[in-house]
Amino acid sequence: MIRPNKCLSKRLIASIFVAFLWPFAALATCFTPGDVTQDKLQGYETGTLQAGLRTALNDENSLLTDGTFGAYSRSALARLCSTVPRSDLKPDLASTLDLARAYGQLAARDGLEDWRDALLSLDITGTPALPLRLAGTINMRAPLLGDTGGLFNCSVAEKVVEGAPRIAERVRDLSARLLETDAASLCESLPVTGGELEFLGAMVRFNQYEALLKGSLDDLTDPGFATWVAANPENRMLRLAGSQPAVVNLIEEYRAQKTQAPESPFVDPCARDEPDSTLVFFSLSTEELAALEETLDLTKTLDSRVRERRALL
Repeated sequence: MIRPNKCLSKRLIASIFVAFLWPFAALATCFTPGDVTQDKLQGYETGTLQAGLRTALNDENSLLTDGTFGAYSRSALARLCSTVPRSDLKPDLASTLDLARAYGQLAARDGLEDWRDALLSLDITGTPALPLRLAGTINMRAPLLGDTGGLFNCSVAEKVVEGAPRIAERVRDLSARLLETDAASLCESLPVTGGELEFLGAMVRFNQYEALLKGSLDDLTDPGFATWVAANPENRMLRLAGSQPAVVNLIEEYRAQKTQAPESPFVDPCARDEPDSTLVFFSLSTEELAALEETLDLTKTLDSRVRERRALL
């Protein structure tokens, strides 16, 4: 009778369980394409949404360029939901629509039709300003990815923030983090396209990060964060250049992995130790062989010690 291999059975069952449930686990908190009804799309421009989906998902299917938000576009929106998680008070569908629109607005900028390629080619390690710029507004992100037209005139930055105390405070904070001396030099490190409103808007966004997740600017300027993001650019760079809730979720994930204990190496309980069959050879000189032949006669030594003790008695 053939006896079943219990370990093999457990492995097989575990493999089937993971393979079956994993796709559903990834989509567990996301909507289905059928949830994307026409009324939910009100207020969103179809071309912008499709451009965001096409570029973020690197999907060149012609159904993402047809100008109609049909079944394929709705399915792509659900894919984006599971690809880029977000920490948002909004329902998942509205939050994902905002995210797709943000990516689409980036794709609409001059020369940024392929912003995803430009994003993944960046090395953000070693320069604290770069993660901040990617997490900033679209007007701050665009110059980093190649749209350098119409940059804000940094020489007037100090004057612009004078009438906005909270923004002036954030400028001082960011200047200290990036070792800059004033608003003008900070503006050079964090350039934006547009005018005064766009520059102020970029500073407001950083205030919003701190309001949503206290200490988030500490993480964004942490060299360890940049290194962690760069270790998985296809996933984490895309999220860093996404909507604000996407960036907050990324920071939360970074914090969580920092507090985890390092994983112990996996030991297969079904594995058997194999005997070591390695052959070991030694090469000894003539002197070493002679030394080995000189044995110590313990019997004579002990007899001598016993006689000495008896003599003392």
